[in-house]
Amino acid sequence: LYKSVLAEAHTHYINEQQLSELVESSLLPTKKLEIFFESMISKLAEKDMWHSKVFIRELFSPTPYLHEFMANDGTRKLQSIRKIISQVSGIDENHPALLPCILSVVAPCLMLIITSTNIPTPAQHLSQVPSQYLVKHLLTFSLAGLEAIKNS
Repeated sequence: LYKSVLAEAHTHYINEQQLSELVESSLLPTKKLEIFFESMISKLAEKDMWHSKVFIRELFSPTPYLHEFMANDGTRKLQSIRKIISQVSGIDENHPALLPCILSVVAPCLMLIITSTNIPTPAQHLSQVPSQYLVKHLLTFSLAGLEAIKNS
């Protein structure tokens, strides 16, 4: 049962089918990244927080189910995110420089999940920032970082 709860909590934030469709779409890579951020942030605006509680619990106190999840669903989702970031950056999917880029793009999303709960954090007031502003900020910041890495 808990394995299903974990999968649902993760799907709440990153729907594998929607992510796959986004990767395969004919949209510009930057638009794909923007839609990824919009999707994440729209989920954070929802009031039902059980998804984030399960997600955070697994991040900070992993169960054996997390390893199984990451070996299957998590790996497929990461591969789709890798493709989007590769398309945006122009860095080959298999280049070693891409993995830190993925971390740099996705880590703020994870932090937003943490701040979306009632857990006191220095960044908890981010939930009061307008969604469109956060999307634009994450996109601008990510594009600048990816461009800098590509040119280094």
